[in-house]
Amino acid sequence: MLEAGKKLGFESPRPIQRIFKEQGWEARPSGFQRKSKDYEEMHRLYFEDRYSLKEIARKYDMHRHTIGKIFKEQGWITRRTAAIERSRSISTKGRRKIPSKRVIDTFEVYRLYYGEGLTMMEVAKRFGFKSSKPIQRIFRKQGWITRKTAAIGKSDSISKQTAKRMNKSQSQRSRLIPKQAVVKRNKSKSKTSSKILQRSIDPAEVYQLYFVDGLSMMDISKKLGFKSSHYISSLFKRMRWKPFWGRSYRKNVDVDDVYRLYYIEELTKEGVARKLGIPESRIRIVFKDMGWKSRIRSFDSEEERVLAKKEGANKTSQRIKFLREVKFGTKCRLCGEIRMLAIHKKDGVKHNRHLLWKMKFLHSVDPDGWAALCVPCHRGVHWMMDSLMYGWQELESLALRKQQSITNTQEPLELPSDDTPSSSKYLKLRRKFEGDSAELRDAFFGDACNFCGATSNERKIPIHRKDGRLHSERLTKSEKHFRILNPDEWVSLCSKHHRHVHWTMATLNLKWDDLKSANNEENLLEK
Repeated sequence: MLEAGKKLGFESPRPIQRIFKEQGWEARPSGFQRKSKDYEEMHRLYFEDRYSLKEIARKYDMHRHTIGKIFKEQGWITRRTAAIERSRSISTKGRRKIPSKRVIDTFEVYRLYYGEGLTMMEVAKRFGFKSSKPIQRIFRKQGWITRKTAAIGKSDSISKQTAKRMNKSQSQRSRLIPKQAVVKRNKSKSKTSSKILQRSIDPAEVYQLYFVDGLSMMDISKKLGFKSSHYISSLFKRMRWKPFWGRSYRKNVDVDDVYRLYYIEELTKEGVARKLGIPESRIRIVFKDMGWKSRIRSFDSEEERVLAKKEGANKTSQRIKFLREVKFGTKCRLCGEIRMLAIHKKDGVKHNRHLLWKMKFLHSVDPDGWAALCVPCHRGVHWMMDSLMYGWQELESLALRKQQSITNTQEPLELPSDDTPSSSKYLKLRRKFEGDSAELRDAFFGDACNFCGATSNERKIPIHRKDGRLHSERLTKSEKHFRILNPDEWVSLCSKHHRHVHWTMATLNLKWDDLKSANNEENLLEK
């Protein structure tokens, strides 16, 4: 379809797809011509020569997913699927299903026990355990000392079992010592070629420096005597601590001030940021890092709440409107008038109209691929692109030519008086015709749309003057008035095409013959 569209001068296959949809045609299967010999060759390559699906797809110039669909249609089981089914059958043969391990955040355990002062059993219940054994296991693994052991100290009252655990925890703490770093020295200054540095890292100290004092990993490394933050980041991985993102606010924002201004003095986040002289985004980062919930605004009545909601929505819409005007301008690209603008995609691809009222999209959109149009021009452009296959550049050049040219506006047609003589064609038809005024009107001008072929039974069929002059609707409805008209100067159009034809003649200065020839070409393409 894409090649057919390019041959006819379209950049997208959508016009061809639209023709297929209207005619009810089915597209050919893309890519692979399905023959029995090709299936046999694929089967041999995969199961005998041990080719992969990707290699077979490359051989036949197809996508790997298409080869997968062919395998599914033929009922062939791939090697990967067979291996998975084999492993499932082995695992379910009289074996107990192994429960999945529950992930425990070590940082959260440390905070609950040492920060909030909870017991091990209370910490275990927070994580959904019925026993405190998983928490005790973490304490032994990390080498942490409980509050009871710290209160007893290293006196003789410590039991043998407690002493064993403490010795075991001290041996496990050695895992936190970084790898030996070799520092080379100049041979002339010292006979020793290397010096081994071993420094132990205390997780509690790192926790205090990072999460409480607000230092960065690099600052902590320098404070502990390391040149790189590698050892601190590896400690974070072992402890399963999650580093903060956007940590630059810590250097110039006091969290206590933010809490006081927001929750005690009841300022808004915007007011807190204004008072501290920092962007509002940093205040939001503080709230996210600290896990604070935003204060719910209370209202004295339902009317006050509704008004506050409307005020917030109006502020948001004004910001979006301002951004749209900055990106796309305030004038229509075709008629040049300042109206309520709609944004049109130049390639004619349909899009969700609500997308253009989203702040995130407006910040990322490229304005060169879009054009600001007023509502009538937007409808007319879509009609010209979809029905007559015009491109955006062609429409823009026609509008520019119309603005540069000086055209004499014709005066609108007036209703005739009773003394105005009837036309010869009307008199000739009237002598032979038997019927009411509506049937005579259909016989005089035609009862079907010249664009889509809709009849008066399906849609409303107004009469349009071919030169585009304005006229009253009564002129073509009452026999008293249309008796003086020449039917060769008028054409029947449905209400939909009548509106667009008037716009095209007024804005782009196109003639009726141009529109009719473009419509005939489009009908030939459909056939």
